[in-house]
Amino acid sequence: MSPEKKIRLQARNTLSRNNWPMAVAAVLVALSAVLAVIYLLSGVDLLFTAILDPVIEALNINNDLGEDISYAGTISSTLTLPFLVMLIPLFMGVIRVFYLITKNDEVAFSQVFYYIGRRYFRTLGVFFGVFVRCLWQAAVCFLPSYIGLSVLTVSTAEKDKLAFSDNIWYFIVYALLFGGILLFAKLSIRYFLSFFLYFEDESLSARELCELSRTYMVRFESSVMKLILSLFPWILSCILIIPCLFVLPYALTCLATSAKWIIALYHQSENKDE
Repeated sequence: MSPEKKIRLQARNTLSRNNWPMAVAAVLVALSAVLAVIYLLSGVDLLFTAILDPVIEALNINNDLGEDISYAGTISSTLTLPFLVMLIPLFMGVIRVFYLITKNDEVAFSQVFYYIGRRYFRTLGVFFGVFVRCLWQAAVCFLPSYIGLSVLTVSTAEKDKLAFSDNIWYFIVYALLFGGILLFAKLSIRYFLSFFLYFEDESLSARELCELSRTYMVRFESSVMKLILSLFPWILSCILIIPCLFVLPYALTCLATSAKWIIALYHQSENKDE
């Protein structure tokens, strides 16, 4: 049996030990928080629309194309990202719950809100410390395909029919995009353990977490990638919304189980070397 199959089996066994209710409830909290933000911003949109539309109509404010400007939509769109950023410590708490489930028989539901409080800004800083490292790698990986696609889009915008050479260049650009995805996956998978290591030791900085994750992942990058790829069919089923209440707990438990064993195996090999 492959390591990936063993991890998936262990994840199912972990959830079957009366952990399904906790797992589903944790995912529900995260999804409910996102929905609450969406509904809140929809309310803000309606409120500003009711206030601004009469003013805009009275002043006959329009843009260069003679169309009304959606000031309310602009305001709510601007607020979306800050509100979602505010939820990051909650999401981190949810992931931590799944990690604890793989290590302990019982986990209190209150652990979902572990990072809501005095640990809030520290957790937010750690998240962005790791995120920025992945962001610059994404920029390097996808910049060639982005530039190529932008140039092709502009140069072929007024053409009714693409020439053979245009099709070749589109093929090359999409090949670059696919290559960028593979390269980004290769580079970013090294940081897979960063947050799990943070759950183990909150005194570590984002830089230390990333360095440790790279060290731990040297022998396990391909194994974790295979595990993630094996979960893709399950993740795709989340398009139907309802399955995500069961798929997300299963997928997160698989990833947490993998992280648990990688950390344990690294410490075990380290102790043997000593």
